[in-house]
Amino acid sequence: MKEGEQGVVLRVRPYGERDLLVVLFGKTQGRLPLIARGGRKLGSRVHAVLQPFRVVEVRYRKTREVGTVTQAELLERFPPLEEDPVRFAWAAYGAELLEHVGEDRDARPLYDVYLWYLRRLAGNDPPELVAAYLELATLRAQGLAPELHRCARCGREDVPLVAFSSEAGGAVCADCTPLLSDAYPLSSAALYFLRAFAQLPPGRIGRLTAKPDTIDEVARHMDVFLAHHWPAPLHAKRVAREISRPLLVAGEEPESETAKET
Repeated sequence: MKEGEQGVVLRVRPYGERDLLVVLFGKTQGRLPLIARGGRKLGSRVHAVLQPFRVVEVRYRKTREVGTVTQAELLERFPPLEEDPVRFAWAAYGAELLEHVGEDRDARPLYDVYLWYLRRLAGNDPPELVAAYLELATLRAQGLAPELHRCARCGREDVPLVAFSSEAGGAVCADCTPLLSDAYPLSSAALYFLRAFAQLPPGRIGRLTAKPDTIDEVARHMDVFLAHHWPAPLHAKRVAREISRPLLVAGEEPESETAKET
């Protein structure tokens, strides 16, 4: 029985001497592993199409275990991701996140989020902020999103939220902060971005600009929260940062911070 699916290629690896194992994140099926027979042969059209972080349309023969690709068509590719090792590494981090949630059919809406993620990485938005948006989306898909609108410890809504605690499950008020060993200061700018990312769909997120300190703070809060709540170790983000570090160059600091709705 043949079926079709549109999806993003998350990863590709050799499978035996002649074939490829291709993992897609499908628009309707979520995580979808497939075998591309003869995909390792030089000149294989399937091999040319099924490359990481490309949007493809596949036809495949469904079996009891892993389906077999019969046809593959390229719909969209992102040259900056394929040419720049830093952007490629950040794209791989997004794929790692989706691999962990893709077995659940409730994760299928993440397809649009991941497409947004790849397009923003191919542009000029800060990777750490773009990653925070995807991280919050994947956490939300698993019911693990942080509380950002009331104190995560006492539940009060009428107080300023001044710190972030993974143990409590999100932002906390001044009264609860001293009672938590892992409560780190939370600036209004970082809270603004976290709330916007948690609420707005991809199509309403405008160009992202922020001061370096704010970017670092958002990334730090997400790192600690993921380390506490994510069900499996994550490695690709560390790799992306290690690759990025020696390639950083000095630039002008943005004057304002925005996550504008479009």
